[in-house]
Amino acid sequence: MARKNPKNPDAARPLSCVLYIRVSTKLQVEKGESIDAQRFELTRYAEAHGMRVLGEYVDAGFSGKNVRGRPQFRQMLDDIIKEQPGRRPTYVLVFKLSRFGRNAADTWNSLQMLQDYGVELCCVKDGIDSATTMGKAMLSIAAVFAEMERDNIRTQTMSGREEKARKGYWNGGQAPYGYRLVDRGGKFKELAVDEDEAKVVRRIFRMYAYENKGPMAIASWLNRHGVRKDARGNATMETFGNTTIARMIVNPVYVGKIAYGRRRTEVIEGTRGETHVVKSDGYEVYDGRHEAIIDEATWAAAQAIVGTRKPNAKRHDDGHVNLLNGLLVCPECGRKMSSHPNRGKVKKDGTRGKTTYAYYCPHTSKARGATCTFSRQYPQECVDAEVIEMVKLASRSDAFVEALRRRINDETDVEQLREDAERIGREQAANDKRMRMLMNQIDALDPADRSYERKFSDLQRRLDDLYDRDAGFQEALEETRAKIAAADKRRVGERRLLDELDRIPELLEEADEQTRFDIVHEAVSEVRILAGRNPRKERVVQSVTFKCPVRFFWEEVPGEADGYTAVTPDSFDADGNFRDDETHVETVAVLSRKSATKTFIPVTVSPKDMGLDEAKAQPTYENIRKYVKETHGLTVSTLNIAQMKAECGLEMECDRSGGKQQPKCPPEKREAILDAFRHFGMIEDDSSEG
Repeated sequence: MARKNPKNPDAARPLSCVLYIRVSTKLQVEKGESIDAQRFELTRYAEAHGMRVLGEYVDAGFSGKNVRGRPQFRQMLDDIIKEQPGRRPTYVLVFKLSRFGRNAADTWNSLQMLQDYGVELCCVKDGIDSATTMGKAMLSIAAVFAEMERDNIRTQTMSGREEKARKGYWNGGQAPYGYRLVDRGGKFKELAVDEDEAKVVRRIFRMYAYENKGPMAIASWLNRHGVRKDARGNATMETFGNTTIARMIVNPVYVGKIAYGRRRTEVIEGTRGETHVVKSDGYEVYDGRHEAIIDEATWAAAQAIVGTRKPNAKRHDDGHVNLLNGLLVCPECGRKMSSHPNRGKVKKDGTRGKTTYAYYCPHTSKARGATCTFSRQYPQECVDAEVIEMVKLASRSDAFVEALRRRINDETDVEQLREDAERIGREQAANDKRMRMLMNQIDALDPADRSYERKFSDLQRRLDDLYDRDAGFQEALEETRAKIAAADKRRVGERRLLDELDRIPELLEEADEQTRFDIVHEAVSEVRILAGRNPRKERVVQSVTFKCPVRFFWEEVPGEADGYTAVTPDSFDADGNFRDDETHVETVAVLSRKSATKTFIPVTVSPKDMGLDEAKAQPTYENIRKYVKETHGLTVSTLNIAQMKAECGLEMECDRSGGKQQPKCPPEKREAILDAFRHFGMIEDDSSEG
């Protein structure tokens, strides 16, 4: 007998429906719940009750734990919402309620949404019709049991993983660096030490625990010395990253332990049924069956340091910021220098003298086992002043600006990382789908089956392998996302640096110590100094390497550019990058202090009175440079012209070198500039004398 329209029993319009079919495991196929079997039952039910089938939606291989994981289910809901009221189906037919959803909240919310648009749900096998009062009550109860069933599957699975860890078997993804998984004929694969990688692991822990190296410094050292790791699992990087080192330092597997519960799955706040993986502070640690790589003493020393390291911008009690921490390189061993305060002596009146600060190489410490012979200390104020001056000069360089723009516009590395993250995400999603299928298969096993134990063990082993892969995916994804975040942060800093480029000299002059630290560290990646020089009498900074990449030298050293764009003070126009209007006229006034007088004498001065032709170009720095270039084919800098003006007594010399030695004007440029002075009438022509 044809069923009546639940919303309008007297309506003449025939009933209509759409079919929703979901299959997640092969076992459901064996139990008669295949796609074809469900379609046959639903179609037969629709025909028996006079319903016209408007379409069908099929999710093959998707779990029912939430709506987000089922694309065809979401499409069905969207189509119902967008369809015209008179063309919407009367019913959504499903084989059983578990096919509609296993999450009680999602099931109820989805049903309410259907009913808001005049559509009811009918579960053919369960005999549930949401249009009836009894049907609604049965739906709510059945949905709760469906969710309990799903939670039970997960509990059984996690219990199996914990039992595996309790017995000392590796319970993660791919074998950690330093080990490999081997099949020794037991129930599970076991970890075996890879001696080549184990040497690197011991070196990492030794550097961290006893040599005061952080994860970033250790990773840089390994990469610089050509140490590589196999791109196992979904990892694509052969080089070491600081996140990889940081994870290794706290992984108890290296001391012969197996951890369980270091990461847990929890519901995302504000959602229903949506979960994500988070780190857990409290977790169980069991004795492993594998051999330890790190001894207990080294492990304990490393764990005592974890979380105690201070950031690079280390402050002392007086608020002092060490400007070049993390940037300054030892000229002897090539490792990063550190800084420390030299406290003033206590005076007779009980007060303490001035505290000074110096940079030094920490690897000369005998207590840690001296590995460097560079024992000199450089006063911070001297080295900092040089670096600030070089940053200010470089900010006016066309080469610096162009290199910075090219780096900002180059998204090759970031795009590759994003592609890697998407690929890993897709593979993780596919792996998650297989995990859900296995969980459902385990749940569907019949305990009365004489092969139950064998089937359960086989499915559990396969599920453990998938969990291992999932952990590998998660680690690779976390590392890739960390690199993307670091790259994005770098690009933001570089854009800000480019926007503020013209104000860099002003900011470095007027800003507080922390702001100067931020500016320098956004722009600079490395500072190299020269050994054997007195920083209070001569320059000690050999080069400043910027992140653009540009390497700034006071005087270029052959072979030291090393793939960077080399920039020196003579290689650019120090004034030309401030985008001054070329129509500006430079005026030089000589002022002298006289006795005060109340008599004011008006004076009018014309170019002719000064011996200048009004149409003749004025002796500005720009015109002097232009004349020298056109007449002598030489490029001179503002510094060269200023030096010659001071030599000729045309202007007072303003010493901005901070007592450091300035590069002298070469003889050929000197003669060319003097010729320009004579051309513009700034000095007398020697040939006219006599």
